[in-house]
Amino acid sequence: MNLLEIVTKVRAFLEENGRISYRMLRRQFDLDDEALEDIKDELIEVQQVAADEGGKVLVWLGSPDTRAVTDSRRMPEGVGAPEAAGMPERNAASYTPAHLADRILSSRSAIEGERKQVTVLFADVTSSMEIAEQLGAETWHGILDEFFKILAERVHRYEGTVNQYTGDGIMALFGAPISHEDHAQRACYAAFELRELLAEHAREVKRQHGVNFSTRFGLNSGDVVVGKIGDDLRMDYTAQGHTVGLASRMQDLASPNTIYLAGPTAQLVHGYFDLLDLGTFPIKGVAEPVPVSELRGVSKSRTRFDVSRLRGLTNFVGRNSDMDMLEAALAQAQVGNGQVVGVVADAGTGKSRLCFEFLERCRARGTRTFQGNCVAHGRNISLLPILQVFREYYGVDAHDADRLAREKIAGRMLLFDESYRAVLPLLFELLCVPDPDNPVPTMSAEERQRSLFGVLRGLVQRPPVDDTPVTLIEDLTGSTPPARPGSKSGSTRSPAVRIC
Repeated sequence: MNLLEIVTKVRAFLEENGRISYRMLRRQFDLDDEALEDIKDELIEVQQVAADEGGKVLVWLGSPDTRAVTDSRRMPEGVGAPEAAGMPERNAASYTPAHLADRILSSRSAIEGERKQVTVLFADVTSSMEIAEQLGAETWHGILDEFFKILAERVHRYEGTVNQYTGDGIMALFGAPISHEDHAQRACYAAFELRELLAEHAREVKRQHGVNFSTRFGLNSGDVVVGKIGDDLRMDYTAQGHTVGLASRMQDLASPNTIYLAGPTAQLVHGYFDLLDLGTFPIKGVAEPVPVSELRGVSKSRTRFDVSRLRGLTNFVGRNSDMDMLEAALAQAQVGNGQVVGVVADAGTGKSRLCFEFLERCRARGTRTFQGNCVAHGRNISLLPILQVFREYYGVDAHDADRLAREKIAGRMLLFDESYRAVLPLLFELLCVPDPDNPVPTMSAEERQRSLFGVLRGLVQRPPVDDTPVTLIEDLTGSTPPARPGSKSGSTRSPAVRIC
């Protein structure tokens, strides 16, 4: 029997039974390691009808055109499909927010057949079979359901899509079907935040069930050609080269609670994240060893200009008239006439550099400066640049514990006016450090927004205690309308300079 005949028999067995161990495959067909790897690659990478489970088991996914991904392939031995156990079937549509689903479905006719630059993210639970056997199907399903909710929420926050549920993990795409130039950054932000969120989930699982719960992530970037997008949001695609396969391999290489990036992704996000170069690894099916990096953290660089600064800037010349206009606006603000300055020009003409140099001048004179950035991946985060400015204003660092952050905010607010005590819960929630002992009172969304904007407006229009502050909001045209509460009439009543 040749290898192709073995592949056909294995596929038929998987379709009928759902899973088979690699040990059984070796015995049944007298396979060596190389032949087994060839069969795995054919069914997983080429035909895309199977998936690897913990390096021990091959599980059936179904044909790409017709499959409905269920939880049955990750259930312990002897447990049937989710429907038989009274458990719901998981699919992308059930976890996708309505606004994102509508956006995908309304544009799918234009998207189908397009070549897209994407970043592929794989995430799964390590040693899932052992945990499932310890806990039983119903308990394990409950843990996984919360796991999938956490994964889907963070992927969708960065406008990625969950294309496939693999039983104990997901495959997500960033850059398709919704195009994003910064797809690699979005995928890395999602993975980094997921690692933190899932660490909390793991502690809760440990507390309630006494088992260790850990995850691993693998990412790679490259081209795919978008195929048919179904009503359930399942997207067929044709991968170019090793785009998807390398992401899966990165996940397999990753240690528990780590994020591994293949070379193409690491190149795209260099400077935006703290990466540890792990060297090159031989990967099955790839001619040359593949460079691998571990994502360790987020750098302070938020924009392309920030990354350019790390490489070094050229001399700043020929912008005297522009700088004089900004200096004149600052002089007006210092005598009580607040100013809002819009810096508008074609891309690449030096707007960010001009604003950077002006802020550097202000800092050299001892003038307080604050900065917020309307980054593309933050469009779904309400008031993101305002949050950045106010966290800087209150001196809240990303590493501050919630209690310390609340103390900093409360200290400054009550120093201004004791009447601000009533709105502290609203500010705490805005700045992502809610007080569990003093929650925000029940109110409608309109009332909450009105109260919040009233507080922000009061702070913005408050006369400065010592000097005239300068605030820079970068890339304001890329923000959503809720990110611009101060751009309406009245924002110039404060003796300050705001550059947009």
